[in-house]
Amino acid sequence: MRTGHPSENDIQQYVSDALLCEQSIKEHIESCPICKEKAGTYQIMFSGIQQQQKPKFDFNLADLVMAQLEQPKPSFSTNSVVGYLLSAIGITAVLISCFLSHQYLSGLFIRYSNLLLYLFLAITLVVFLFQVIETYRKYKKQIGVLNLS
Repeated sequence: MRTGHPSENDIQQYVSDALLCEQSIKEHIESCPICKEKAGTYQIMFSGIQQQQKPKFDFNLADLVMAQLEQPKPSFSTNSVVGYLLSAIGITAVLISCFLSHQYLSGLFIRYSNLLLYLFLAITLVVFLFQVIETYRKYKKQIGVLNLS
């Protein structure tokens, strides 16, 4: 049970939506002439605010704001071009060497097929592991940047 008057926020809450107020606050406001007068004043203020016309601008505010925002400049990254170029050169070199030595490679695969399978599997797993670690480091770095801001 409350001993004093409810706060201004409680009275405003009572005026705006009495169903969300505590029962003790409702009873106090309905029985106390001072709080009932404050609630009546807030009721008049709230109804006056609701009756006001919404402002209408003779200009488009969104266009003005968008015009003041800095547009991102398209950037050309040489890192990605160099990466694609080196990848293309590497793939081409591997394909050419496989084509030129296909007779020797076919004999190699027949004799040592299990060994090569395990070798390719090991290399694939190591590369995959490095990629996962790098992705996790980037993720942690981005989360750290988000937490700071």
